[in-house]
Amino acid sequence: MGRTSSRPAPSPPVEAPVEGAGKRLDEGGRELPRKKTKVTVSKCPRKAAIGGWSERAHNNKGKEPTKEAAKSLDCLPTMRELCEDLHIVGALINRLHDVGRVVHLLTEKNSALRAENKVLKLRAGPEVVAAVKKWSIELSTEVERLKTALGEFEQHCKNHELAADSAHGELKDL
Repeated sequence: MGRTSSRPAPSPPVEAPVEGAGKRLDEGGRELPRKKTKVTVSKCPRKAAIGGWSERAHNNKGKEPTKEAAKSLDCLPTMRELCEDLHIVGALINRLHDVGRVVHLLTEKNSALRAENKVLKLRAGPEVVAAVKKWSIELSTEVERLKTALGEFEQHCKNHELAADSAHGELKDL
């Protein structure tokens, strides 16, 4: 990136010899020569979280920070970790922006519905009630008229059925 950093560079890993746990004996009961292997030990934990806690911090929940955690404060996060954190922060900001837009839209919709509700409440005055009563009276008279017409048509239908049956009986007799 072309910028110089005032941060100290992380120290290189330390190699420490590790010896076997138990003694090995040959057939004669003598001790075999020990094999020494080199193991690379990093002074910084792989990922230092915010506040200097390592990934294993959940095991010590509620306890005082250990010496290992205190040492990790000296260790600086890597560029990869910073980029990951920056990516997460960007995603959270985008979600926050989206939630803000949704809240704004829902607030506007709520205001519009409240105004519409107020208009509907105001229209339900005495004039509307009188108009509804008038319509109900007109509709009930129309229903009564249609019921009487239906009764008349049913009677005409029965008369025609009787006439058809008698005509059918006379035709059989011929």
